[in-house]
Amino acid sequence: MSVEIMFHWERGWMLPQFEIQVWDDLALAFNVSALHMIPDLKMNAKTPLYKYDTFDDFLNANEGKKLVYVIPPDEWDSSWTNTYYLRDYEHPADCVYIFGASFTNLPTYVTPEDDVIGIET
Repeated sequence: MSVEIMFHWERGWMLPQFEIQVWDDLALAFNVSALHMIPDLKMNAKTPLYKYDTFDDFLNANEGKKLVYVIPPDEWDSSWTNTYYLRDYEHPADCVYIFGASFTNLPTYVTPEDDVIGIET
């Protein structure tokens, strides 16, 4: 089983060393196998941390992996067929959960094969 997390550092929201600590603590608490960070801020973590300059670099390096996008339901595209609320989602054993940032255009990367989950708030 390999569950991984990809996240964008959101400039101006939190200092990178604190954000790395938050994601690393989460990864350690939930047995996450690896973290993927954009952009490469030359930070380190206890969890294996892979760093990329762009989202396209991440996609190229992780081709063939099951991608699960975490996107708010109010941003879901009606053409997506694999959309689920978190409470109803059957989590795959091997995947990368992709958390975006408010300034990214993450929905444009979703393909018909990808799963999209939303968290009701």
